[in-house]
Amino acid sequence: MKKILIIGAGISGLTAAYRLQSEGYDVTIVESSKVPGGWVRTLVDPNEGNIEKGPQLIAVESGTPLRYLLDSLGIPLTIHRNLSRFIGIDGKLVRVPRSVSELFRSPLLTLKGKLRIFLEPLLCYFLNKNKEYTLHEAIGNRFGFEIADRLAPAIVNGILAAPPNEVSQESIPLFRMANEGSVLWRSIMRGHTVLSTPTGGMGELTQALASKCSIIFNTEITSLNYSQSYWHASGPTYDGKFDSILLAIPAPKAAALLSLISPRLSAILKKIEYTSLYSFHSTHAYNNTLDNSLGFLLHPSESEFLLGCFVSSSLTIPDKDKTIKLRTFVKINQNSIPRWQDIYSELIKWVPDLSPSNSCHIETASLAIPIMRVGQFPEIVRALEDLPSGLDWIGGARFGPGVKDIVDGIDSWMSTSRMHA
Repeated sequence: MKKILIIGAGISGLTAAYRLQSEGYDVTIVESSKVPGGWVRTLVDPNEGNIEKGPQLIAVESGTPLRYLLDSLGIPLTIHRNLSRFIGIDGKLVRVPRSVSELFRSPLLTLKGKLRIFLEPLLCYFLNKNKEYTLHEAIGNRFGFEIADRLAPAIVNGILAAPPNEVSQESIPLFRMANEGSVLWRSIMRGHTVLSTPTGGMGELTQALASKCSIIFNTEITSLNYSQSYWHASGPTYDGKFDSILLAIPAPKAAALLSLISPRLSAILKKIEYTSLYSFHSTHAYNNTLDNSLGFLLHPSESEFLLGCFVSSSLTIPDKDKTIKLRTFVKINQNSIPRWQDIYSELIKWVPDLSPSNSCHIETASLAIPIMRVGQFPEIVRALEDLPSGLDWIGGARFGPGVKDIVDGIDSWMSTSRMHA
């Protein structure tokens, strides 16, 4: 039986291990921390209840690798329908349209901008498929620059913590150069997407995967080498030999391990930037503006540090006191932690009737979101081809920012991987 070592027990490493085990491989995971899941974890606070360390929701579609994974693990889902979303632009909150009829009534775009969206299935065939664009350009080329300038920046900034004009189209799998045809038509044909959460929180997914895997915690791998037909992985407290080794870790950590084996890929991965975030979890009195809402994302021009605010209590049964729980995202761009009072002062610019919070729980997400600049992704793809047999990097940055992107990416990787050779 082929022995495989996976370094890293985040969502990428756990998904790969689970899939490889199902095909008969002997898989071991080593994880430097004491818990699995990476950024996809649910913490329990005695006062605040469940607190998500990373993503709050997953977009689930029938017939997709994520749907199959959830079903195979027997994870029950709570479905969230008809929750409003807002964008902060021009100094006010504007509801994001949830249907075609709402789109044509929305003040977000002019009539010309709205009609331009529906030309995408025709105009997409005239795009230059050999040129890599910024995400702003890719969205503008497909759907018009009115939507690229007004609607997309807030959404992209909320996902990547960076404006779309600063990142490559390869950052979002939906807009990658390899995708042929219409994004709009593909979305329609894909069917209805349901926003869901595992009933026990997002951490239920990674905990379920971890329970099916063999994981060695608190173990750091500092050296890789190949000799006598085996890959050797070693660290201060570990030494083992395997047929294959997969690096399911952030790009900077992978770069360090690959520096002697593949200097080219190591240098490329080292250049990938990651954004770190603070998330402030707070409880407030009932608020009419945010009731039955997922919250809002801000256009990058509206704030230097505030990305947006998620109404986490919208995912649970309302409590008897009718309070709301918020999760406010702040980009880390300074050494000191921002004061909650400064964050609250920024929030009430958008929600003037938001009551003060008596308590606030702060979470830090270091190196949470990879920022892929133009030119980096094609370089990674070419350099990965140079890796010796039995070694691969499957960090989340390779597949996309979301849980669905990573699970889809691992599924695609499984169908083409040299692990099967």
